[in-house]
Amino acid sequence: MRACSLLGPSLQLPASEAVASRRVPGSAAFGIGCRLTGCCPEPTLVTLSAGYPKAKGFMAAMMANMAIFKIISQRESDGWGRAERGALHD
Repeated sequence: MRACSLLGPSLQLPASEAVASRRVPGSAAFGIGCRLTGCCPEPTLVTLSAGYPKAKGFMAAMMANMAIFKIISQRESDGWGRAERGALHD
């Protein structure tokens, strides 16, 4: 295994090899979406430039999912949702 990337900076690897449970639903949705549409993000950029309707729908759904993830992540980092689970104490 390499100690640094091809461009020089050191690699930032996670300390634990455990699967983060919060990543499973998103990964599953991504895989299902790719399978249903027959598209993956990088090749979709090429087909999008050619004007294929399937690529337009896939990119729109992917952008919407990224926006939803950003909103949820920001709310969680601001403490939203933790009070219901009893994680915040006065």
